[in-house]
Amino acid sequence: MGKASRRKKTLQSVASTQPASLSNLPFAPGYNPYGKISAALINLIDPYASDDLPLDRTRKLVGMGVIAWNIASTSNTPDEAEAELDRFICNTPVLGASDGSAAQDFREATLALIRRKHILFPQDKRVVTSYEVSRERSGLHLRVAAVQHG
Repeated sequence: MGKASRRKKTLQSVASTQPASLSNLPFAPGYNPYGKISAALINLIDPYASDDLPLDRTRKLVGMGVIAWNIASTSNTPDEAEAELDRFICNTPVLGASDGSAAQDFREATLALIRRKHILFPQDKRVVTSYEVSRERSGLHLRVAAVQHG
């Protein structure tokens, strides 16, 4: 048996052993109507990104984008999103303990990303559970895992 046929059999056996509760999901296996979450995140942070941004700053920008994405995806109103962001800032030691300008700059930039997420992806309620940013020969590589919220 060749490698491809073994892989196909493995994927089929995994699909056939899914719990019954997963078979009632509204999407076909491997299909998401919103596309790749990594592409959506790159689109979200695009106005703030540049090709010459160092990797550590790119990671921080992606992290800010993830925070904004998750708050926007789990909040029902702009006021609720703003309150959730304020709670996040207060509960994050490096931000809550920083001087007022650093926390305020973070807040303003993240609120702008939250508004952008609501404009670009209003129906997409996925929540990012993990991400990884790396630079490869072909450029920036972003790997993201997400789950559907609500």
